[in-house]
Amino acid sequence: MLSLFRQRGLASVVYGGIIISIIFVFVVQFRPNAGQKAASIKEACVATVRGWCVDPKDYRASYRLLMPRDQEGTPSPAQARKMGLGKIAVDGLVERELLLDEAERIGLKVSDDEITDQIFEGWIRVSVPAADPQVAYKMRVRDGMIYAGFKDPKTKQFDVKTYERSLRMLVGRSATEFREEQGREILAAKMRDLVTAPIRVSDTEAYDLYAGQKSSASVNTIPVKQSWVARWMPQPGTADIEAWTHDPANADAVEKLAGTREAEDLPKANHIRHVLIKTPPDPTEDDLRGAASKLAEARARIAAGATFAEVAREMSEDRGSQLTGGDLGEKTDGFVGPFRDAANALKPGEMTAAIQTQFGLHLITKDDPSKEADVKAQVRKDIARELTAKALAAAKTKDLAAKLLLDLKSGTKAEDAIAKIVATMPRRTLPAPMTIKREPKEEALDGGAADATVTTTAATVKKEPAKVLAVDTDPDRPQLNPSQPFNKGGDPVSGLAPTNERALVDFAFGGKEGDWDAAAVDAEDGVVLVQLKDQKLTTPEEFEKEKDTFEQQMLGAKRAEALSLHVKRLREEAKNEYKVDESYLVDARGPDGGAPADEEDEESP
Repeated sequence: MLSLFRQRGLASVVYGGIIISIIFVFVVQFRPNAGQKAASIKEACVATVRGWCVDPKDYRASYRLLMPRDQEGTPSPAQARKMGLGKIAVDGLVERELLLDEAERIGLKVSDDEITDQIFEGWIRVSVPAADPQVAYKMRVRDGMIYAGFKDPKTKQFDVKTYERSLRMLVGRSATEFREEQGREILAAKMRDLVTAPIRVSDTEAYDLYAGQKSSASVNTIPVKQSWVARWMPQPGTADIEAWTHDPANADAVEKLAGTREAEDLPKANHIRHVLIKTPPDPTEDDLRGAASKLAEARARIAAGATFAEVAREMSEDRGSQLTGGDLGEKTDGFVGPFRDAANALKPGEMTAAIQTQFGLHLITKDDPSKEADVKAQVRKDIARELTAKALAAAKTKDLAAKLLLDLKSGTKAEDAIAKIVATMPRRTLPAPMTIKREPKEEALDGGAADATVTTTAATVKKEPAKVLAVDTDPDRPQLNPSQPFNKGGDPVSGLAPTNERALVDFAFGGKEGDWDAAAVDAEDGVVLVQLKDQKLTTPEEFEKEKDTFEQQMLGAKRAEALSLHVKRLREEAKNEYKVDESYLVDARGPDGGAPADEEDEESP
């Protein structure tokens, strides 16, 4: 270090005094046993890693360094607790010790000069878990280093007193302890560099990723939903069901499903079931009429002989109870007021009128165990009808999509092609919407069954013209939907399987503007037709302008990923060779990371 100072031309008496002070401190710290952990009156370890004890003081130092701070630099213990800083700190230390164990096996070392140079430059190293690269990013700890400076505010030069004062404030360690800890951190950093050094980024690889991120496309889509087709197709008749179940494979499907359905659908004493049709928080008359129409259809199917459970399974919009036939159990304490009151008033086998809550309109029933035999006999009939209806609707959906695509590819305008397809759908008449009662002086909606009512207030209904749900006004009907611009990693259409999503994106970046994809894309509900609306592909010239910056960012990401995989492997291999004392991870103990109150820093000033 003296030679370093001489190279800088420090010959004046003032600088000589500084040199003498620094020599005094560093000679003490460079003594032969300076790198050894001092003996402790009692052994306390936050973690033990292959025989090495992670001292609570090391843990507290790491915790303090990683403590989130506001814009003024004030520590935020509350934020530290919220983010689980205790676990982050100890995970970083465990990973560090595993890396050090690996470094020892290959003979990697760190010199006193390397430690001194880092201190003189004002840096403090701290280990952040590399297994999750996002942690370091969120903690804003770049390359595991925090700048402390250790400089006198006036001279802007390294100052011993400033250095010691900073250590007490930042890490609560003596100069000797700090040097030892930083030696371990530097050696771990060397090991990380050794792991990531072979990682490279080729120009071709960088350009492909750049083009994938910077290129953009947008598409027009027309979904042909199976739910829309099923809603307006006539229900399958006896001949349809018999023809479908004549196939042994289909008959087996009915039998396999019957066992599960019986357990879900058979009535249970005092159990409440419901069908929910959702409405917006502040529904219009149109919203309420649409929901009342769907609920009337559900009631009509039950009246025609279908079990309540089967109708709930097909029509209810309550995801939580839908798959179990609308079953909500027997306790009503947690229900909202209108629902609870209606449910409690029911006798076994009874069904309510439409009940309005903030969630929408409900049809509620109470199970009647005396009807178990009737329900059991109906289960197989319902399953056969349901599966037949789904098969017919799926085939009809594919047929409509194929005809629509043929028209579109021949040059027919999307609006005209859609109108033509919609016109071929049967105009099945739905049951009249359930009547919606008003408060006094409020009129009911025209039409509807007198026994199917729902109470509301004038304040909950906006005065807007009511519409009757029809095949060509149904919100699920085929419609042209333009997407937002997306890149090659985008997800322009929801509800697609990953392979279909990838095929759509490939078409968007490999097709010709205005073209329709040659085949419909299978979706969660039916199929989707896709047209390439526009496309903007990046050029090699654009890449050259950002090449250096982009490649550095890409290299950093690849190296972080490589290091993450490496430390995950180390942790897996050593999972039985390290142990963490969970009592130290209670972040609520305080900003120092929760050291026991009776433990003192033996060498702290």
